[in-house]
Amino acid sequence: MRVQRRGDGVSRTRWAAIGAAVAVAFGGGGLLTALAADTPSAPSTYVGITPCRVVDTRPAPDNVGSRSTPIGSGETFSTAFIGAVGKCTIPAEAVAVVLNLAIVNPTANSFLTVFPAGGTVPLAANLNYVAGQPPASNAATVRIGTGGQLSFFNLRGTVDVTADVSGYYLPAATGGGTGTTVPPQPTPVIMTVDPFSMQLYNASQTTINNCVTTGPGSSSRFGVIPLSLPAGATVTSLSIAAYGQTGATWVATLMRSSLASTGNLSTQVFGTFGGTFSSNTVQSQISVGSSVVSQDDGWFVDVTLGASPTTVGICRVQVRYTLP
Repeated sequence: MRVQRRGDGVSRTRWAAIGAAVAVAFGGGGLLTALAADTPSAPSTYVGITPCRVVDTRPAPDNVGSRSTPIGSGETFSTAFIGAVGKCTIPAEAVAVVLNLAIVNPTANSFLTVFPAGGTVPLAANLNYVAGQPPASNAATVRIGTGGQLSFFNLRGTVDVTADVSGYYLPAATGGGTGTTVPPQPTPVIMTVDPFSMQLYNASQTTINNCVTTGPGSSSRFGVIPLSLPAGATVTSLSIAAYGQTGATWVATLMRSSLASTGNLSTQVFGTFGGTFSSNTVQSQISVGSSVVSQDDGWFVDVTLGASPTTVGICRVQVRYTLP
């Protein structure tokens, strides 16, 4: 079998070899698992999370992420896997992610390869499929590449792809070149807060696109989402996802209140989120802080919706923190 991609610098011979391996995998019902030579990864620590979706190339209402069209023949699609991406929040220091990959609606016998962005397509396949087959899935652990991105390569035809993250790897606390040992670092915890737990101002609560919003005629000043963090926790990042219709606006402020020595309540502002929606979509924003929560401190997110509050809603709030 002879397969060639134009302009990628990969020889016809190499891709013919890959095609032959895929044909064998189809016949035996197995999975092609040959890996290209690579530099071994440094020691790292696994952090499991509630599975969340970063990529779904299908059109709305299924679409998640920056792409809503299938991956084409011989095409490589790259997208970010750190920060507030899709329905996930992955810390910037993550070095690899654990994925559940699925293919949907393949139009040709082909395979999918996922690899670190910035590198060449390796001699490997994460999923093999035939034209018109039902959706199929497989797990994969992939190092994060250039720009915090992963790349997805489809050999032939077109195919929709979903990618869910169930965990990630952080650099392990290892010794330096002198043989000294770095003290273990606190294990990060990611907490997802239900926005429907919002404490309302003078506003009624309803939904828009499965996100919480105000009822008709309500004040744009919406409410407060409490963040029930353990005493002594250090907040390292917080992300908010909001859905809005074209022209809608929103503002959410991350705050901490504490009892001052005089017994009065003092308030500190650590980050402001928000924006105007240019189309009916979901915005995700992330802020980073480094302040310790003590026994008498409380974190919360203060939410104000725009002039038409029924056209915008808060969908997800995630807090990442560490304990001593």
